[in-house]
Amino acid sequence: MMANLIPPTSLKPVSHYLKVAVEHDTRDPVIAYWARFAAVQKSLSIDKSSPEAKGFVISLLEWLETKKKSQSSNEAITIEAAGEAHIENYALKLFNWADQSDRNAVFNKNVVKAFYTSGILFDVLESLRPPLSDDFTKARKYAKWKAAYIHNCLKNGETPVPGEGLAPEDDEDEELDHESGGQGPSASGGYGFVMPPNDNVSPHVQVPYVPPPTIPSPRQDYTPPVQEPPPQVGNPSTSLSVEQIAKAQKYCKWAGSALNFDDVNNAIENLEKALTLLKTGEDLG
Repeated sequence: MMANLIPPTSLKPVSHYLKVAVEHDTRDPVIAYWARFAAVQKSLSIDKSSPEAKGFVISLLEWLETKKKSQSSNEAITIEAAGEAHIENYALKLFNWADQSDRNAVFNKNVVKAFYTSGILFDVLESLRPPLSDDFTKARKYAKWKAAYIHNCLKNGETPVPGEGLAPEDDEDEELDHESGGQGPSASGGYGFVMPPNDNVSPHVQVPYVPPPTIPSPRQDYTPPVQEPPPQVGNPSTSLSVEQIAKAQKYCKWAGSALNFDDVNNAIENLEKALTLLKTGEDLG
């Protein structure tokens, strides 16, 4: 079943998600699925009353339901947390590959496409795990700006400046729309994107990102979290709800992600929030 891929005018920003989804329909069904899922959420946040928007969202929801049934054995589609891990790993690999290519003064359409796609995938990740961490937020803005900047340089016959620059403080969607007809770098325009190799490339020291850890596919190593009461710590009389336990688990997961980027302060802050929630039931977030 094919979902309607042409959003109404009121839902123009959704076209970015759909572009990434279509490009991954055969390459990576997990990315294709969650990109459409993000398109639904974005659509509902923009326009959920007009008949055009309703029809568009319904077609996407029907596609998602059908795909989820056909991919019932793929945990990265059926289990949201496994999908998060898959998207994060994929986005980081694209970003790091594009960043290293840029710093090596390699400027071509593949680099533009990798920056562009990683930026959109950080949006998709945020739709599953809001709010996006500061590190990922910075990476998203940088990736989208770099995609537009290198694209425009190539289009105008100019040589891009490698490495960091000062990304303008414009709205992210406006950065992607600039000089590209509101669609970002278009594959139909001859970009011919080829998936970059799975290299663990270290970005320049001034960018606070490290290569993603080498981990098995979420389908191989992911175990759904068991919702069990935490050990009684500090105040045995504290009774936590399932939602509070889940929030404490998220704080611990965010702390682990912060340590991947050597961000000790952020890791400590999230662990302290988790401990306070487990001890007192109070959420400091």
